[in-house]
Amino acid sequence: MEVFVARQPVFDKGKGVYGYQLSFRSKFEAYYQALESDTSDADLMAFVNFGELTVGKKGFVSFSRDLLLLEFPILFPNDATVALIPGEMDSDEDALARCRDLRDYGYTLAINDFRSELLASPFLEVADMAVVDFTRTPVEERRVICEKLADRRIESVAGKVETAEDFQQAVSWGYSYFQGEFFAKPVVRPDQEIAANKLTYLQLLREVNRAVLSYDEVASLVEQDVALTYKLLRFMNSAWFGLKFEVKSVQHALVLLGPKEIKRWVSLVAVRSTGDDKPEELLIRSLTRAKAAEQVGMLASMEKHASELFLMGMFSVMDALTDKPMVEVLEKLPLSEDIKTALLGGTGTFRDVYETVLYYERGDWDHLSAAAVTLQLDEQRVPEVFRSSLKWATDALGEM
Repeated sequence: MEVFVARQPVFDKGKGVYGYQLSFRSKFEAYYQALESDTSDADLMAFVNFGELTVGKKGFVSFSRDLLLLEFPILFPNDATVALIPGEMDSDEDALARCRDLRDYGYTLAINDFRSELLASPFLEVADMAVVDFTRTPVEERRVICEKLADRRIESVAGKVETAEDFQQAVSWGYSYFQGEFFAKPVVRPDQEIAANKLTYLQLLREVNRAVLSYDEVASLVEQDVALTYKLLRFMNSAWFGLKFEVKSVQHALVLLGPKEIKRWVSLVAVRSTGDDKPEELLIRSLTRAKAAEQVGMLASMEKHASELFLMGMFSVMDALTDKPMVEVLEKLPLSEDIKTALLGGTGTFRDVYETVLYYERGDWDHLSAAAVTLQLDEQRVPEVFRSSLKWATDALGEM
């Protein structure tokens, strides 16, 4: 059985990743019944092994009352799982007993969709955290909830935080963790210029994306930056390539890469370097989208556009990396009109691929199915695309 699962980062106050909230396509009851009736224990454990998705961080997983009573959460690793229980769950003794058992087993418990009226909930006796949905909770109530929970030594999680302002406000109130798209939004200031070091990489991106690539011009730009020269030579001599000889010059490295791979390497390094002052998760998102867009395009018989789709996915977070509107960033890059149209919300097959990537990333399963029909691709192959893309992104970032 192919498991469709999306992940969204949960940050700490320093915008480091504390964990990932995992969203599954179907209710766990359906998976549990199918797996229990037709698989071995080993297969069942493989299903709940989410190590690739959480990469050593906590996994936030929602469990219904029925699954709590079935003791389904204990199939997940106790030291890596935050069990999310519904805020509206009936507080009968059976449900409370299962939650106490989970606490005794070493699981972290969090009450989901927490509101003021739940401050008297019996589940607070066993909860370590409470998640407050910022899109559904008035501003003053957000503050009061955090204060009341702190009195009981329960950590508050700000959920669906969409702006930098909401993030800063939540930090000031004492929230411990933060989930939402705030980290991927540009903080645009009209009078702020793009930093000089970021402009250097944008200039290099312009050069490698010209219709005819000049090795001399690219080499000249690379050699002007000692750190960039070092990165290129280190990259070429790494295990990634496994060459049997040492590459000692920028020109030699560029010739070995060739135009297509030069464009890809420069894009990788540019995104990495431009995002030095941004959460690493933003870079992971950029690289994952790049590889996923390329692979979705392959499934949709768009092989000849694979390189462009890769760039489209990678540059989809460039507004957040530079803190400039996307339209302004794209004006500085000689990318194809298909890429620009897709990233600016237009229509076309590139946009269809891009939306497919976004739907899976967000766990928007209904729209994902519709997008798969539009692109005429096998929807069942998409989860593996994302798993492999995430692994590639993590490895690539490590190499850089």
